Amino acid sequence: MSIFLYGATGFTGTLIARGLRAEGFDLILSGRDRLRLEDLARDLEAQPEPASGNIELRPARLSDPTALAAAVGDATLILGCAGPFARIGAPLVEAALAAHVPYMDIAGEPAFLREVYERHESEARREQVLIVSGMAFEIALGDFGAHLAARALAGEHVLGPATADDPSHLEAEDSPVAAIDEIAVAYALNRFRTSAGTRMTAGDSLSGPSFVWVGDRWDPIAPLSERRLVDFGHQVGERSTLSFPSGEVITVPRHVHARRVQTYLSLLDTGPMGDALTRVASFLSPVVPSVLRSTLGAQIQAQVNAPPPSADDRKFASFAISCEARRGYERARMIFTGNDPYGLTAAIACWSATDLHQRSLAGTLPSGVRAPAEVFPAEQAIDAIRARWRLDVYRSF
Repeated sequence: MSIFLYGATGFTGTLIARGLRAEGFDLILSGRDRLRLEDLARDLEAQPEPASGNIELRPARLSDPTALAAAVGDATLILGCAGPFARIGAPLVEAALAAHVPYMDIAGEPAFLREVYERHESEARREQVLIVSGMAFEIALGDFGAHLAARALAGEHVLGPATADDPSHLEAEDSPVAAIDEIAVAYALNRFRTSAGTRMTAGDSLSGPSFVWVGDRWDPIAPLSERRLVDFGHQVGERSTLSFPSGEVITVPRHVHARRVQTYLSLLDTGPMGDALTRVASFLSPVVPSVLRSTLGAQIQAQVNAPPPSADDRKFASFAISCEARRGYERARMIFTGNDPYGLTAAIACWSATDLHQRSLAGTLPSGVRAPAEVFPAEQAIDAIRARWRLDVYRSF
């Protein structure tokens, strides 16, 4: 299997390339800069105990559809790692559909996920091509956790997504979880030093459209406008959070019948100062998008080229993800905690690529624009990720 990895020389793309190389895949490394691709290829070849997979370089610009199509060539899976996806992600999805090649990415921006679903769902099903976004630390775990919490609260059996053993489940979303009043997915981050790509994506998300799922539709909402106190479990405790654009707002309604879906982010540790700053940020939320689109915003964006996270930065960065389902006064919650979100993203991407490879060989890949929990059975996915990465899971149901 040849994996076409676009954005391979980015911070996260490089981590994924190393992981896929260790798995023994044939890699097609792509991006704008041939020299950087050559440097990465030499680095991969020098890995201890190099795997047997081949490495090929096929530079291309996303703005050149002809060159991009030629670069994709005979690849059997496209993996997108170049962001911000809301700016530049669409051409790679279109190239996958044109080439009839399964596509996955590590995108988290709700605007991008919504655009891909609304523009390409019918075509992807008609052409029998799988498109799945959000296979990263952000989105995948929240999507899996929300699905399991909702299913536990509903107390009903739900058909899982397609598996190599049971292709009859290809239309799993036709049997959604029974109605849930609310799904809330919240993130808490500690000592998380971001890459340039992450900072650009966050800036774009806060300056662009943000959504809440309510009344069976996506309604616009100002980012940072809603405050919520979230219990992240005994390791982190309660934190003040603000509504923040994250892709679960787009993915979760695909497989959970929820009246409301919203996502949140903790800005600072708990305590009086953190709570006060959260209140101030919430008060200023109406002007955040316009500020980020202003000259000041341009100056802020110009600072994104700070050094990427070091090995120590990644080691000490920790996170907690709370996935809570509510129906009336009943609640069910899953909490994930761990370290190094970037390393975890690479582990999730490499595992899901391996799984898709096996199911592609078996002829059991689903088609259409899918949420993570529509492609991978949530419980099995979490177990598989934990086998590759230190991930603590707490269930309150």
